[in-house]
Formats: sequence, structure tokens, C-alpha cells
Amino acid sequence: LKRIVIFRKLTGDEAGSIVVLINPEISSVTDNTKIKDVEGCLSYPGLYRYIPRNKAVIVTGLNANFEAVQYPLSDMEARVIQHEIDHLDGDCKVNNPIYDIFIAGAYRNKRKKVKR
Repeated sequence: LKRIVIFRKLTGDEAGSIVVLINPEISSVTDNTKIKDVEGCLSYPGLYRYIPRNKAVIVTGLNANFEAVQYPLSDMEARVIQHEIDHLDGDCKVNNPIYDIFIAGAYRNKRKKVKR
């Protein structure tokens, strides 16, 4: 056991279920269309950037019973798994200044903090 990701399935027959992936890897990119969308991170509250991600990927790993599994993921699920695997690789794109900042979200969070 070296790396682990836990996420909730958003679509399909398993929608709502919790997925445990041990040693997850993106085994293939099934749609390399780059979707540039706003992304935030709990590691950097209030900071949002436009991050380009692959539209669809297949992720492989071991489940909680240490059985090999694979999940085809697209759209938001693909974005989430790419974000989390970036964390495991020590890469947090939300904190990387090469990506355009999403100012509106940062200001919205600052206003909430001031009102408290």
C-alpha cells in the first residue's frame, strides 16, 4: 500500500457509492479533449484556477479487497481523479501560478470571511 484515493461515483449504476482505489493510475486517456474549467482545492481554500483536464480517462488500481479494478471516468469524475492523482504525485495545479486565476470565486470567499 503506497497511495490511496477515495471518491464518490457520480454516474452510472454505482452512482453515490464510495470507491476506494489503492495505487491508482490513469491507464489510458480515452478522450484527450482538454476541458478548461474552474477548479478549487481544500488544501487552498478560496483559491480557484482554470485548469485544463482530459475529458475522459480509465483509472486502474486495487479496491478495498485488493482486487484489480478499472473505472472508465468522464467529465467531472475524470476531473476529480486527475486532481487527486496529481496530489499523490505532489502536484497541486490550483496553487500553480501558470494557470489563470478565477478571481470571482476568490472574492466571494473573502466576502464570506469578512461577514463573520
